Amino acid sequence: MWCEAERQRVEWIRPDGGALCSVRLRADRFDAVAVARFWDLLPRHKLQLASGAWFGESGRVFRLAFGYLPPERLGLALSALSTVLGQIQTSADSAAAIGPA
Repeated sequence: MWCEAERQRVEWIRPDGGALCSVRLRADRFDAVAVARFWDLLPRHKLQLASGAWFGESGRVFRLAFGYLPPERLGLALSALSTVLGQIQTSADSAAAIGPA
């Protein structure tokens, strides 16, 4: 499962019911700047996610499974999502290495 492979960067939020999957960017890995960068990068990778902010959750939460993607397209989309996570992690890691201004 993708969430298990990405457990160092995201947390799966167990649903109370229904067919939606909510995922949270880990607060110990991504600060507010990285979360904002996450949302900025998604369109560049042709990804559309439902922000948790739309549903009374934090902006670090997003929902999956609003529509159906065939397995081959779903795999590509999850791979692109992993790429975005890597890009924002690199950005956050670089800022941490530089230290406070």
